[in-house]
Amino acid sequence: MIQLEKEVFNYNNKFEYTNSLQAINKQLANPKSTNEDKYFCFLYKSYTFKRIFNYNAALENLDLAEQFAQKTNKEDKYKAILISEKAYCYFDIQKYKTADSFMSLLRANNYRHLDNGNIARLIMQEGYLRFKEKKYTLSEKLYNNAINYMANSTPHDMPMILGKKIELYGSMKQEKLMKETYKLSLKFADSFNIFKYVLYTNECMLHAYENVGDYKQYIIYSKKLDLLRDEYAQKENDKIVSIMDKKYETVKKEKQIQKQNAELAQYKFQIFILILSILVLGLGIIVYYNYSKRKQQKNEVLLQLNFSRKILQNTEEQKKQMALNIHDSINHELLTVKNAISKDNPKLVKDLEKVIDEVRLLSRELYPSMFETLGLKTSLEILCDKTTKAGLFTTCDIDYTSTLKTESELQIYRIAQEALNNTLKHAKADAAKIIVSTTPFGIELIIKDNGTGFHVATKTKDSSSFGLQSIIQRAKAIGGKIQIDSNAKGTIISVILPLAT
Repeated sequence: MIQLEKEVFNYNNKFEYTNSLQAINKQLANPKSTNEDKYFCFLYKSYTFKRIFNYNAALENLDLAEQFAQKTNKEDKYKAILISEKAYCYFDIQKYKTADSFMSLLRANNYRHLDNGNIARLIMQEGYLRFKEKKYTLSEKLYNNAINYMANSTPHDMPMILGKKIELYGSMKQEKLMKETYKLSLKFADSFNIFKYVLYTNECMLHAYENVGDYKQYIIYSKKLDLLRDEYAQKENDKIVSIMDKKYETVKKEKQIQKQNAELAQYKFQIFILILSILVLGLGIIVYYNYSKRKQQKNEVLLQLNFSRKILQNTEEQKKQMALNIHDSINHELLTVKNAISKDNPKLVKDLEKVIDEVRLLSRELYPSMFETLGLKTSLEILCDKTTKAGLFTTCDIDYTSTLKTESELQIYRIAQEALNNTLKHAKADAAKIIVSTTPFGIELIIKDNGTGFHVATKTKDSSSFGLQSIIQRAKAIGGKIQIDSNAKGTIISVILPLAT
């Protein structure tokens, strides 16, 4: 089963989930497979479905794994693992009551058969649930307990719990404790040289100050977080930046040549108009001039749209290259380390798998790597699920049958992603919805929320409203017509694209 575990792990990290399932099903069909083999097969299936956010299938396979666990001589151990996995699944899909019931079973058995890392994570989740119930004292106690277990297992992951304590103290209006916990979290992140936890710690401070209502500090940490993200990208992508610089210089030269040609063409055209004005009647001159002006304006609009589209395409390609380099280099190195120690230290292997998942998440944030495989509909559904997990209940109503080009589909996805990010950051909304439908006018995308809204005319003219400007420019670049309506009851963004886009 070790070989199967490696295959599934490799396939999943390359987003080849169909190959993962085929490898597992092949093992299940093997008549020599034992009950223990089948237990692991269904467990690996649940991991695979969880990777693609199909939690119903993940839970179904955990139930199947339990049937075979009962037929082994390690039933108690395997059941404890399955219960913890179910708790994680229900927690991820925000069915907190069900997750809590599973965690209670493990707690009642004193977390028997689970390693300290899993115990720390389960107690941390329990602390978060008490935090959601505003039982802050109990939540703090549970976080401290989780810290003790984490210190004896994977101390390098300590900022994961400390970050949640920062948000807890923010809700408790305990700024002094926030700052102390912030310093401690950074100390762990720096001592283990894990830059992602530096980012995570500062994100938690940002959210905490938002809860405290100190927007001066909120802005400071927001700017600091932007600088840290830039620093991280710089450290991890020096080679990519070099390539990007070369491409930029090439594009810059091409623009200069185009500008010179355009100026030369315009100069020749003016001479032509001047000569023509001498030869034709005044009325003919006016008619021709008006016609030429309309044509020039149309060409300028088309040139601007094409330019914007090329910029977006280049940006997506650069993001994709960055994501691939991160995935191929770091994932490869981590996998090599994991394979080298897989037989000697299974606990460390599990820790490495968490790190690999974090690398995969960063790669996916840069570029939705599954987009080309899953398509627009499924990618938007996954985006809705992720936004819901981030705290904004988001639903999808998608009626779409792949009639647009892939580049247009990707921009639709980016528009929806940016709109939801803006809602999360600024709108104070409880719910949002994405609608994609086919109308007589083309494909229509609607993103709406029930937030506080904003003054559309002011924001669209504000050059600092980067998110809103990005949405408008992306819509125009793919030939779409955009309409934004916003008031105190919420915001509706509508984009209509012709079917041939």
